[in-house]
Amino acid sequence: MQEVINSLQSLFSNSVDAFLECDRQQKYLSINPIAAAWMGLEAAEVVNKTNQELLKLYPNNPALKNIISQINSCLQQVFITGEKKLAIHEVTAADGGIKIYETAYTPAVDASTKQMRVLGVGRDITRHYRWQQEKTQQLRRSNHLLWLNAANSPLAMVGWDENFRIVQWSKRAQEIFGWTSDDMLGKQFGDLDLVCEEDREAVSAIELELASGNGNTSINQNKTKSGQVIWCRWFNSIIRSGDTFTVLSLVEDITDRKRLEAEKAQASRLTAMVADVGIALTKHPQDILLPCCEAMVQNLDVASAEIWSLNSQDNVWELQAVSGIYSRTGDRARFIENKVNSIAKQQKPQFDCGFELNDFGLPEAESAATTDNSEIAIINSRQNPENCQIPKQILTFAGYPLIVEARLVGVMVIISHQPLTAPFQETLASVADIIALGIERKRAESELKAAKAFLNSVVENLPVGVFAKDASSLKFVLWNKAGETIAGVTSQEAIGKNDYDIYPKEQADVFTAQDREILTAPHNQSTVKDIAEEPIQTRHKGMRILHTRKVPILDAQGHPQYVLGITEDITERRQVDESVRLYDQIVENMQIGLYVYHLENIDDDSTLRAIASNPAATRFTGLEMADVLGMTIDEIFPNLRSKNIPQAFASVILSQKAVELEDIDCDESGKITRAFSIKAFPLPNNCVGVAFENITARKCLELELQVALAQTERSEQLLRTVIDKTSDWIFAKNKQFSYILANKSFAQAIGKTVSEILGKSDLELGFSEDIIFGNSAKNIRGFRTDESAVLAGETIHNPCDATTIADGSVHIFDTQKLPLRDADKNIFAVLAFAHDITERHQSQEDLRRSESRFRSLVANIPGVVYRWRCDFSTSFISEAIYLLAGYP
Repeated sequence: MQEVINSLQSLFSNSVDAFLECDRQQKYLSINPIAAAWMGLEAAEVVNKTNQELLKLYPNNPALKNIISQINSCLQQVFITGEKKLAIHEVTAADGGIKIYETAYTPAVDASTKQMRVLGVGRDITRHYRWQQEKTQQLRRSNHLLWLNAANSPLAMVGWDENFRIVQWSKRAQEIFGWTSDDMLGKQFGDLDLVCEEDREAVSAIELELASGNGNTSINQNKTKSGQVIWCRWFNSIIRSGDTFTVLSLVEDITDRKRLEAEKAQASRLTAMVADVGIALTKHPQDILLPCCEAMVQNLDVASAEIWSLNSQDNVWELQAVSGIYSRTGDRARFIENKVNSIAKQQKPQFDCGFELNDFGLPEAESAATTDNSEIAIINSRQNPENCQIPKQILTFAGYPLIVEARLVGVMVIISHQPLTAPFQETLASVADIIALGIERKRAESELKAAKAFLNSVVENLPVGVFAKDASSLKFVLWNKAGETIAGVTSQEAIGKNDYDIYPKEQADVFTAQDREILTAPHNQSTVKDIAEEPIQTRHKGMRILHTRKVPILDAQGHPQYVLGITEDITERRQVDESVRLYDQIVENMQIGLYVYHLENIDDDSTLRAIASNPAATRFTGLEMADVLGMTIDEIFPNLRSKNIPQAFASVILSQKAVELEDIDCDESGKITRAFSIKAFPLPNNCVGVAFENITARKCLELELQVALAQTERSEQLLRTVIDKTSDWIFAKNKQFSYILANKSFAQAIGKTVSEILGKSDLELGFSEDIIFGNSAKNIRGFRTDESAVLAGETIHNPCDATTIADGSVHIFDTQKLPLRDADKNIFAVLAFAHDITERHQSQEDLRRSESRFRSLVANIPGVVYRWRCDFSTSFISEAIYLLAGYP
């Protein structure tokens, strides 16, 4: 249970979500660092304090004032109503930016005290919130443009919600009916005195049809505010938004048309065209351009309608949709293309009352008789196009830029056999605006599709494994490429399968239990499950260690739909961690001094400050580690600056190149009193490592022998070099008796490479069981006994250890084995040093044999035999002296 509590506390403290808990007095019982950061405080500064106490303690904390005003109102509402409260908080971040948190305040009753508490959980939704705000603003701008069109349209625009209440009443509607928007907004259709009594039944039928989701068109007699009866044509379109809909009614006053039949046909076509374009925009979201062109051709009796868009890659305007039939020669195509480029450049509508080619409108046989150098003759009547008299063969051109929020998205072109009247042109302008919005919507849909494709690409190319399972069946529905690499299972093999189809039953049981735990946990608090180390048997790499996080994906009602998992292979990282601990032990026990300095100001070498050292440095300098850490190099060693040593250390950081130095002090006679060999090497974050050793004796010997000794080449991997260069054997084994360290001397001796040794056991390397575990019958002790004793805390020293190496020869080693401990003083490995003393051992044996022969020879000599030392003391007298002297 304590482990569970510790895990929950760790999750509470390390979560990216904010957590807080308050009692009825609004005192904070608990709070995690994220929620405390809302107030610009630490968690310990907040716990057991009320908001009022915090304001008194920190009166000058603007972040605290900002968030407490938001939290107070939420807590009061929850305590009063006893119901959950969802709030959006704007929080001032440490960098001064604003973050948005969606926070749920949930009442809870303490089982022991029966007192109500409030739990608050906040999630950072800044990116989503801003994205939503941007999209809402874009929608508002689009709606604004739509209603702005309505304000300038010859048609009245009336908007109805799904309950048929008026939500929009355009200026034109006010002009036609006399009522202002204040009079009409919020009124239901049945409340209006807008419809004549004889048309009410028909209008009710239209309302029912609209309620069923079908747009329609009707002609009604309507009453104005003054009581006048007018004729109106209503074009009712359904605009859907999710599960709801609105009705957009375009209303045309056709009273004059009833009186003027000549104008009726054209006005009718214009209105029908607007409605058809609106329907095309609604019914053809994927391909709106061609239906819009067809609507204009069918209703306007024009030769053709075209929509052009810019190919941004080639920077040319291209024809995207065209409807209508007319003779499109090369000259006409070039004329229209030039017009399109001009409209796009000026972003203003353009009209040509008429233009004509020499072969325009002629039969094919007659056209063939004309010259190939036909020219375009333009009759420019832009000032008064409706009065221009054009023969049948001459076409009228009208072009409109399609603009959304000051951005050009296309050009609409109309070619007609007849002149275009002013109302006609105005209506086309409105249609152009509507089509522009439709194009913008299509572009937004394309971007959304591209965004989804991008997201899929990101998931597929993430360096960590990503998978998702269906909540009910726990079958995989997502499996990315990194997951294939980690588990050795392809996405085709995983999708639609569960853990039992892929992994051994024991592992599948564990995974399934984890998933069920996540899915059944309460979802009003964080349910992220972090599995720090998870062993898994893979097909292609054997046993691997994974770090996995799992989280439920909920629907809008809070029900889990999927389990999302993110996993990474940390096997190599674990091995690196063990190596790091090993090298830490080596650094602590090495006989080379080590200092690490940090250069605080890159332009000032006097800011070199000691941040680390090892015990050998203390032995060499006599300065305790605790005394020098945090001091500058000039404060620690004031005499080094005159030798340019601090300057050299700073240059290592600047150049990122290692340097080797010698620091030598002599007395008045020139005799060396102290000498250090120094190597400075660059480290990350403007740091320099300084390895040094006392070479006083060596330097004195150099002067005596006048022989220059080659200094050992140093590198950033100084410790490894020392280990590999020594002729002694150095190796280490972990608690499983697998090798985690081996130097080259040891590897060569057993006929292996270092890489072949690491991670292997003695049996895997070919050592016999007798040598490893011992054999009492053969009087073989076995080195496993010594290693087990070392892991128990002993230090083993075998001064005469016979070993057969790879070439078959027997060598004698002085072997020492000692335990390696981690930061918590726990033994994690055995470190062994073996010095080859074969020659010394052989010399001692030869000396003993020589001494034995010498004594045997002397025993046969009748006289007295003496052997004198250099100081004339006797080291040997034969036994004949005892016979002569008469005493032993």
